[in-house]
Amino acid sequence: MSTDSLQWSYRPGPWYAVLGDAITIALPVPDHALVAEVWRRVEGGATVEDVLDGLLADGLARCPSFALVERSEDLTRVVVRGEGLAVRAAGDTDEVRIEGPDDAIWAERRLSGVTSLTVDLPARGRAAEPDADREYAVRTGLVRVSRVEAHPTTPITAERGTGGGAHLAAVPDAPAVAVSSAAAAADAVPTGAVPVDTAPADPAPAPMLRSSDGQSVAIDRVVLIGRAPRPRDDAEEATLLSVPSRLQEISSTHAEVRPGGAGEAVAMLTDMGSTNGTVLTAPGEEPRDLRPGIAVPLVVGAVIDLGDGVSVEVLGPGGS
Repeated sequence: MSTDSLQWSYRPGPWYAVLGDAITIALPVPDHALVAEVWRRVEGGATVEDVLDGLLADGLARCPSFALVERSEDLTRVVVRGEGLAVRAAGDTDEVRIEGPDDAIWAERRLSGVTSLTVDLPARGRAAEPDADREYAVRTGLVRVSRVEAHPTTPITAERGTGGGAHLAAVPDAPAVAVSSAAAAADAVPTGAVPVDTAPADPAPAPMLRSSDGQSVAIDRVVLIGRAPRPRDDAEEATLLSVPSRLQEISSTHAEVRPGGAGEAVAMLTDMGSTNGTVLTAPGEEPRDLRPGIAVPLVVGAVIDLGDGVSVEVLGPGGS
């Protein structure tokens, strides 16, 4: 059975899960900057090795635990590090459990014939979420979880063995070795998560951005803001918000806004390494300078100051 037919779901909880088109990773660490970096890499189509480099760039102590799953056609790659974390991979008739080892940096397995996956996360000293027993479907995004699972979305048509069911075939384990260091924030969440049993018939109205020169755009996809913004590659679907810059103080691609956010946040803002910086003022808070490359949450009423007398306000759905 192809892993493309598996649908991820989760239950709310204290950990983070970053879900991309090919890679899903659970991070039981309260390090928002690290989570944001992993999210950026996964959303950008990074390889497993690139993601691991990001996790361990500042040393093993910063990320003592994680569970990573990569899906590629009928091959599933699982990497687990840390006590108490485990990934269960099931075929039609059997199941394997990959746990974080005590005597190696991590455990790694490559499997074929996987029909379902469960990422088991250890309990943490935090009150249960109000809807902790509800299960939500999600395709890609960044969510807070207590458990992550993948189940078939189509009837199973697995290759039959002599026992009448699909069996998990293990590719020889890769050795547990350290990855190379890489040079180098967020309390973010679902970008498309809905209760499994109550998927909405129509998408909810998206929040809006309104620039000081009168332009308005919906945050229904990535929005790139600048003097002459351009996507990083031709495959990226993005709304381009071009703003005036009389003194050329605003960079060509100055800032990025992505849908999704935790609590009252409606989106995430990242300074894209602009020349003169970005200042964010949230309602009731002092202005703060953003660090390039670090995502921060946006709430309704926040104002993004790009310099050169140009600002962008965050509005509610439909511009409310």
